[in-house]
Amino acid sequence: MVSSYEKPKTAQIVYFSGTGGTKMAASALADALIGREITCELFSLNGKSSFVGESGALLIVMFPVYAFNAPVIIDDFLAALAFSAGGSAAVIAVSGGGEVSPNTASRCRTIGHLRKKGFQTVYEAGLVMPSNLIMEYPEAISLALLRILPEKVEQIAADLSSGTVKRLKIHVFDRFLARLGVLEKRGSPDFGKKMKVDDACKGCGLCAAKCPRGNIALKNGRPVFKDRCIMCLGCIYRCPQKALTPGILKSFVFAGYDLNFLQKKLDEGSQEHSDSEEIKTLTKGYLMSGVRKYLLEE
Repeated sequence: MVSSYEKPKTAQIVYFSGTGGTKMAASALADALIGREITCELFSLNGKSSFVGESGALLIVMFPVYAFNAPVIIDDFLAALAFSAGGSAAVIAVSGGGEVSPNTASRCRTIGHLRKKGFQTVYEAGLVMPSNLIMEYPEAISLALLRILPEKVEQIAADLSSGTVKRLKIHVFDRFLARLGVLEKRGSPDFGKKMKVDDACKGCGLCAAKCPRGNIALKNGRPVFKDRCIMCLGCIYRCPQKALTPGILKSFVFAGYDLNFLQKKLDEGSQEHSDSEEIKTLTKGYLMSGVRKYLLEE
């Protein structure tokens, strides 16, 4: 493991974003790096990627945590990535729960793939964005997460520009749970195939056009789901008619998630900052312990 590295002149951020959180974080990090005179390119894996690795550039891989790991789209990208002997990389996971078990191991598989491609991961970090699955956060907490994002990415940019090496200690048990999570991914296609389309659907085709896996097709003006779903939830939350509902795990998805609405509300300044006591009150319990730590840490 290196103890430091030279300030990169160029960074390439490759990311996948299901419902917009990772895209927002990647864009913010790009701005922070550019502000530190590091040329930065953004490559989205939500569609056909035009990524070509640049010699000497720092490769930054960003993704939302799915089943305690990176989405399969990240795995596919790394499998096709050209070998780069001595290349440097950073891996940043974006989750709703923060750096708690088993999310702490969510980057391990990606780091392993990068190692096989000749990259040395010199930096890893976790960002927290409003939750879109399992547990709906109070609006004040979601707004606090968006408000603190520039500060968090600025710290990452400062570290990367100064050659700071950051590798996090992972508990063995978390590694075990992350491996189980890989098996859980196999259930995602069934989630997609059992999606229900109600009469509110107008056949606009937005879900099919935006599906990152090409898993949705229109048939007689109605979306039909195939067997390549990765449970990114983009189709559910993006549907303008709210016409899609899960056939299984319905309670895990909630109607209140709207990242654009939250950002607009934040931009309008209609929400006062939450103080530390309010944050502690609204994030009680283990499920939100990672969010609490993230918002309150110096």
